[in-house]
Amino acid sequence: MTRFFFSAETCGFHVEDITGIDIPDDCVEITEEVYNDIFQQQTNTGKKIVGDENGYPILDPSPIPSNENKAQADCLLLVTDWSTLADVVDETNTPHLTNYLEFREYRAQLRAISVNPPEGDIEWPVKPTAVWS
Repeated sequence: MTRFFFSAETCGFHVEDITGIDIPDDCVEITEEVYNDIFQQQTNTGKKIVGDENGYPILDPSPIPSNENKAQADCLLLVTDWSTLADVVDETNTPHLTNYLEFREYRAQLRAISVNPPEGDIEWPVKPTAVWS
């Protein structure tokens, strides 16, 4: 059974099967569920992962600086650039992206955040799932 660890000192995760015996002394053991959940929370919020007073991973409770919100919005825009390609949205092509308007709206919301990034927690738009013809 694979064991998971978190180091508050380095804010690093260690998986026993990968790290082997070189697990830092300050590590606390966490469950696979905690390991997966904290990364999902980080994806949803853009917050940094830090250690709590007992060394367990939590999301940083301080407000996210506006420059980090801008960087997150820019990154989310970058990974959906493909949805703007002419051959992807051209309805005469098979396959083509049938819900490109949802991607256009999603990207417009991200651009609004990128242009005028707020400080603190924000509600991120939900990325649509690509639907192909």
